[in-house]
Amino acid sequence: MILIQTTVGIYLALGFGQTSIASGVHERTSSGKQLPVEALIYSTMPSTWEHRPAMAMDGDLSSTFQSDGGMDDGDTFLVLLSRPISVQSIQVSTGDSDGNDRLVDAQLQTSVDAVSFTRVADFGKEGIASSDLRNRMVAAVRIRMNPRKGSPKLVIKEIAILSFTTISHVQYGPGRGFYDVSQSPDLAGWAAKAESEMEAFWPD
Repeated sequence: MILIQTTVGIYLALGFGQTSIASGVHERTSSGKQLPVEALIYSTMPSTWEHRPAMAMDGDLSSTFQSDGGMDDGDTFLVLLSRPISVQSIQVSTGDSDGNDRLVDAQLQTSVDAVSFTRVADFGKEGIASSDLRNRMVAAVRIRMNPRKGSPKLVIKEIAILSFTTISHVQYGPGRGFYDVSQSPDLAGWAAKAESEMEAFWPD
């Protein structure tokens, strides 16, 4: 089975095709200081402008990302960095100011290449997932439900990534197409063509 879906402004995918991330590269200025990175955020779940995805990483606990609808085990909230960076720790806090809509039965995952992801923490009853990564290289951070679990809504207060490299800019990612042909590898050629055509159509 192959899944390809598109909706304006929403990341809709189960996995990645090819990416332009250079694995393990440290970019520095002439003084040796780490150059900042940028972060693109993708969500399979729609939201209003008042609670848009970028609010999950704006450094303000009073502003939140809120999905317009539920989250199930086919949904993804993804932070994609412009290049891999060394990360000391990550903490994700969920739920509103009244303690409602805390995320449980879900995982916090990271990846060095934005292709293969590893679970680094679980969301507990307080709706928080925290992981000491000890300078692990990270190119992407992902939130996903456990299999056959769901939530009426995803509310993210803040995604805090502790690194010596500054994340200088966070924005909602532009429209892209991703595909997962793990169950039908013979369709890889067709899927790659469909991905390219969807991305080419985005500006229109």
